Amino acid sequence: MLPRIEPLVDTIRLYNNFARMGTHQGRLTVDLEVNPSPLIKWEFEVLGDAVVQSGMLTRACPIEGYRVKIDHPAATSDFHDFEAPLERLAGVSREFIFGSLDNEIHSVCFYIANARFQSRNVVGQKRIEKILRIEKEEIDDGDEGRVIDAELMNGWYVRIETRRKALDWLKERKSNVGTRTTTLGVLQSRMPPDMKFTDYPMLPLRTAVGYVETLCILLSFVNGGCLGPIYIEGVRYPIGPQKLACPDAVAFAYKTTPVELLGQSWLAMDSDLEAYINCFPTLFRMMSSEAWKEGLGVVLAWYFQAIQPEHSHSPRKQWPIVANALGTALERLTYTILVLEEDDPSQRTKLETLFSRGGTYKKFWTLNGVTRTAKRLETMLERIGLTRNRGCWDTKEVSSFLEVRNQATHPKKGSMEDARIPGCLALATQWVEEILLWRLGYRDKYWSRTDDGWQSTLPRYDLSTRNPNW
Repeated sequence: MLPRIEPLVDTIRLYNNFARMGTHQGRLTVDLEVNPSPLIKWEFEVLGDAVVQSGMLTRACPIEGYRVKIDHPAATSDFHDFEAPLERLAGVSREFIFGSLDNEIHSVCFYIANARFQSRNVVGQKRIEKILRIEKEEIDDGDEGRVIDAELMNGWYVRIETRRKALDWLKERKSNVGTRTTTLGVLQSRMPPDMKFTDYPMLPLRTAVGYVETLCILLSFVNGGCLGPIYIEGVRYPIGPQKLACPDAVAFAYKTTPVELLGQSWLAMDSDLEAYINCFPTLFRMMSSEAWKEGLGVVLAWYFQAIQPEHSHSPRKQWPIVANALGTALERLTYTILVLEEDDPSQRTKLETLFSRGGTYKKFWTLNGVTRTAKRLETMLERIGLTRNRGCWDTKEVSSFLEVRNQATHPKKGSMEDARIPGCLALATQWVEEILLWRLGYRDKYWSRTDDGWQSTLPRYDLSTRNPNW
């Protein structure tokens, strides 16, 4: 039997039954601990004659039970009692599989934790309403939650739903801490109502898991911290008189940022979340390339370092940490887009000289008194359309930001006044966000960090400068 996932739970019992580890047969207990951070913990116990027949449990090896398995268990503790006799081995695992990931399914439901983005935004979402009636007379209606419906790709749609109880827990003024399951997602195709089940499209659960994992990367960028699917369950509709097959599923110990450490991302109240999720095909193609498969996680890690609070009672990190995090993220983005994604070999060679040591860059570039680091960042900003011809003077601020970063890195006081530092860092944070949003092809509003208050802005970047093959 598959586990039942409830909102805001601490621990989910995944399995408690017989299993086999190597030559040993015993009882396996598996729990998914959600709080304070997702962790799959298992305990395998052998009793009585089975201990005498098979001997000591000395190391972890793949564990298999009734339609379940742990392919890569890691042991953290063991217990041996030769009088009982009793053998016990316990540990952790990244995933726990029910059935097979290779079986085909019609749809999947998945659960994610700490999805605060749904409590910060209203555009692109719908309200889940509950109407109370007494003797057919409507007396009240309430907001029961929020839901997003959006197309992912190839005719598959996603529905992301967070109920009111979870939305209340996610509110920043509540000062909650840790990690809870907050959000249910459903991935399925939309077929005409008169279509037969036999004609519904299917895909392997492994492929659906890949879709959900990529979607969670997209949602992490808007959430202000890491999130991932902690449980994904495949659904197969009954076809004809045959019985419904046992569902296949997988639980994950995905890294999830505790709610008190989530930062304020680019999301504004009037940003369009549906339009943002429609960027999924672009991200999916990005993650198929080695440059982004390795690099995007690094960029997001530095970005989260810059925007997240130092701890639950401190809304801001020390500025030197923020400056170095932003500098590293911008360098990685600049090299990935300008060099690794450049299709023209001659242009790639020219751009790579800005990153290489030596003086070869002088054959291609005139720096006009700026450093190569500044020239790289200026070239990146111009590439996305932040040019003076379009009314954007950001390239003039590049040297100021690099001065702040150098002051943060080296034990030497710079010439910049301390009062200007927060403004430079806010602009650099917006550069990271605008470069990624431009690369994804997002066309709607986002938070303008350089304006007073919580003002949003339409894209300052120019989407026409993107590679049409992206």
